[in-house]
Amino acid sequence: MQRDDFKRGVAGGAVGVVALSVLDLGALALHDGVTLGVGWGPVVVACVCLGALVGLGLGALWSVAARTREPIVAVLAGAMALGALLADIFVLPRLYPWLHLGLAAFAVLGAAASGATAWPPRLARFGWPTASVAAALGLWIWATPDALLGQGAARQAVMDRTRLARHVVRQVETSAAAEDCAWPAPPSADPESGSAAARPRASVLLLTVDALRADHGGAALAQFMPKTAARLAGAWVYDRVYAAAPRTNESLYSLFTGRPAPMLTFAQVGVDADDRFVPVAAGEGTWKRRHPAPLGDTTPTLAETLGRAGWDTFAAIGYVYLLPGAGITRGFERTDDTAYQRHNRDNAGITSDALADALIKGFATHDRARPLFAWAHFMDPHAPYRPYEAAGVSAEETDALTLYRGELGRVDDALDRVLGDPALPEDTLVVLTSDHGEEFGEHGGAYHGTTLFDEQVRVPAWVWSRAGGLAPAPPGPVSATLATYDLMPTVLELVGVAPPPGVLGRSWAPALTGRGALPDAAVLMTSTLHRTLFGAAAGLDKLVFEPAAGVAAYYDLAQDPEERANRIDAAPERIAPVACQLSTVARKP
Repeated sequence: MQRDDFKRGVAGGAVGVVALSVLDLGALALHDGVTLGVGWGPVVVACVCLGALVGLGLGALWSVAARTREPIVAVLAGAMALGALLADIFVLPRLYPWLHLGLAAFAVLGAAASGATAWPPRLARFGWPTASVAAALGLWIWATPDALLGQGAARQAVMDRTRLARHVVRQVETSAAAEDCAWPAPPSADPESGSAAARPRASVLLLTVDALRADHGGAALAQFMPKTAARLAGAWVYDRVYAAAPRTNESLYSLFTGRPAPMLTFAQVGVDADDRFVPVAAGEGTWKRRHPAPLGDTTPTLAETLGRAGWDTFAAIGYVYLLPGAGITRGFERTDDTAYQRHNRDNAGITSDALADALIKGFATHDRARPLFAWAHFMDPHAPYRPYEAAGVSAEETDALTLYRGELGRVDDALDRVLGDPALPEDTLVVLTSDHGEEFGEHGGAYHGTTLFDEQVRVPAWVWSRAGGLAPAPPGPVSATLATYDLMPTVLELVGVAPPPGVLGRSWAPALTGRGALPDAAVLMTSTLHRTLFGAAAGLDKLVFEPAAGVAAYYDLAQDPEERANRIDAAPERIAPVACQLSTVARKP
């Protein structure tokens, strides 16, 4: 092989990967509608430099392997790069990480091969020094401290915002916080404000609706679930409540325990045909389902606490991981899993009517000498979305959002029956909320479980008492930033039961009873599907941290409610305290 061939291959490979990097950045911005918090200039420079760094090595390898410069090779390799990049853009991002990693690898290899074979010989002398300088800059951007000339912001944006970088396996050492910032305990109740139960020993009905987004509840509930909204007229409405996780198991168990999901113990669990739950290894593929479940966790739950205090506890179950053996619903004295056994063993059935029937049966058969705690989780808005003609959604409908809204109509009809049932105890405290949201392309994805953007983790909540005892609700939704794991201590305080040790949620009872305001505190959330993210929201400031990649994002929701601009370097004084607490949580085993 001639020396010129090697130089041409090295320089051409660098240029090919640089072009792909810039194209990738532009495609992401157009497809996902994101903006770059540090401006285009530094990020494009970082893409060019890092692309050159990768391209130098790949171009050298290709020049050694190819030895000849054929136009057909350049065309085929370029087509491979472009095709892989387009597939990476349009296949659902984040849900299939290994597929995207493979597509990214094909795109990079194709770009390097195309550049190495198509580079004109007479320009090799310019390409080699140019690529070398770019590679040196790339190493400098990646390896030197963030404080030098702001290159850390460019590194952050490239890692956070480009699809190719998003799907590459990354292991970056994260720095430990200098001080120990433990996640704060909730503020102690003010004895002067009074903490008497609003409805001592009242019955409690907890209703959770799967994938109910915040923008489809709150003030919008009357549009999408009008019958339920009418039943809950006069309720306290909350529209900025964050689920502890964008997945059902972690979120619901967090709600039941009053603790953020990162502070609970979950194991990856499989379930066999006989509904037996067994921990499984990461690479084990013999189980039909694999999800996090708290098999070994012993944190006291809401059902256990109320049961010990004398409540008759009942759960209607329509989903396999809510069966008692999975640990999430530990503590319920009575369970009815008819909805699951008859309608949802394939996790794709319709269960709202069956769950309503089970709840109504539970109301009729409960021990009237004791208050009742009843709960059901309505799964139907979960994908796959089924048409519901009673809500005006025909079987020919294909739009996912329309089908989803039809499923909310199905749940609405079921909840109307439940809330209007005459056997429901008159003195009942009703709480309605969701386990997580649902994405419909806001950040290039779909469904849930993969991000901590608001569409996946922000949910609504309602608190209502049939027999009074609560202060009059404000005319509109309460917009304070709260967490679903606050509901456990809230319910317990309202019915006069002391919470167990270790509860970190804030009780809303002082505000609900007119005795005080909601205390200010950050709320903690996590996402563990495919990659681990930690997030915190304090007021309208939101911080997300990915420990394995060493990158973070900050969103000012007052100015940027759609979370389009990562402003991680814009307001360090506002986010430093929460960032320290978040890094401490992330470092825990």
